[in-house]
Amino acid sequence: MNRQQAEAIIDRMQETYATLDAALRTGLTVSEEAEGKDATDSFYGRGPRHLAPFRYLSASHKFATLRRDLARKVFNEVCDLVGEALAVGSAPLQIDESGALKQRWLASDELRDNFGPRAVFDDLWRESAPCAQANGLRQVADAFVRAFGLDYRGDVRRVGAFVVLEVRMYLCSIAKKYSQRNEYGSDQPIRDGALALAGIFAAMAPGQADDLDDFVRTMPCKFEPGHRPLYAIKTSFGDIILSTFNEKAEFRLPAAAAEAINLFVAEHRGEQNRSAA
Repeated sequence: MNRQQAEAIIDRMQETYATLDAALRTGLTVSEEAEGKDATDSFYGRGPRHLAPFRYLSASHKFATLRRDLARKVFNEVCDLVGEALAVGSAPLQIDESGALKQRWLASDELRDNFGPRAVFDDLWRESAPCAQANGLRQVADAFVRAFGLDYRGDVRRVGAFVVLEVRMYLCSIAKKYSQRNEYGSDQPIRDGALALAGIFAAMAPGQADDLDDFVRTMPCKFEPGHRPLYAIKTSFGDIILSTFNEKAEFRLPAAAAEAINLFVAEHRGEQNRSAA
């Protein structure tokens, strides 16, 4: 997605938001009138008869809550759109990592008068675009280190011409007890590892990570333990071998790929955070 495509979505989102927000504002105004001191006699329940059905619904609170919920969803969706438009390789840019922009727009219960998808998009783009490339490359390196726990694992293992990256896996005790089968409680660590590898390969050599991207798009609905090897994923550096075990899964990278990743992580994350040696 590029900026032009993102802005086309934003324009339509702005129209929809304006219509819905206007309806919520109208409902809020009517509710506040019905619940106001002039409309309700707290002792005798007197007030304008036409407002009687709306007097005790707490509708103003509900309408105000709906407006805030809508604003939060709009802000999050616009963040995603800006991130996709400023993607580095296959990895969308994470927008507003510090939360400062969200604080700017959503800190108060009262929304800013100019809140809307277009205003938020322009603000996020203005703040994010100038440093998008540097921040995106750092985020890709961070995601890779995080997926394989390389900040705290120390040296990685070498097997022949391969460097072995591991993710910790846990068996599901319920499946073991009732079906006598070994199944993972969650296979998300494998998916996170594959996504991190696809992201870093796409950032290092755009256009050279097609098989990794294809693997990410077509991953099975469930990975199971005990497959050695499970997949051989072709890259320009050679095949990455994925194997699953009871308590771990392994990605075996060709040494040349590992060294290229080392250099990438060292450049974009800092020498002290090199991923493998």
